[in-house]
Amino acid sequence: DVFRVVPPGAPGEEFRQCVREAADHHQTRTSEHEILENTLKEAVRSLTEILQLTNPLALARSRHLKNYALQIGELLKVPDPWTLEMAAQLSQLGCVTVPEFVLKKFYSGDELTVQEKTMIGKFPDISRRLIQRIPRLRKVADVLALLPRKIDANRFEQGDAVVMHAAILKTAMMFDVLRTRGFSLEEAIANPVPGQDTHLPR
Repeated sequence: DVFRVVPPGAPGEEFRQCVREAADHHQTRTSEHEILENTLKEAVRSLTEILQLTNPLALARSRHLKNYALQIGELLKVPDPWTLEMAAQLSQLGCVTVPEFVLKKFYSGDELTVQEKTMIGKFPDISRRLIQRIPRLRKVADVLALLPRKIDANRFEQGDAVVMHAAILKTAMMFDVLRTRGFSLEEAIANPVPGQDTHLPR
């Protein structure tokens, strides 16, 4: 970015003053950027700690999802892998509203009550709402908003990063469920992944 234009023939002192101001401006912007980065890191850390305290099972799942999603993203050379990582890591935040015994029933494939199915079905949107107002996490919230919806294949093929991230995360979620329910690695990979509602009980 251009800080200021110094006209040709300007006095040396004016030029030096412009350089000093430009250096101060750059330092200020750098400091502000570092503060925002640190604030974001601490916000994510705090949210993760809340999940750890309220639902350790969901936290463990978020770690699995992050690993799966990043591996798939790397294979597909998906743009903006940081957003994909954050979406996977924070996708289970809504599980703070789901009792751990309900999650255990879901992961094991046990029959859920109507109320329990509703809890499981709602948590992705709760995750989205918890992070959507945090600066730099709005794209992550956009990814989570697509989880209950059918993936737009055209947008995926066109390289829409948000759609690609959502599709990868949905696939990772289903893969994790299948592995938890006792499917072998080969069976989980071969199992057809539904185009929508992959977070819901099957």
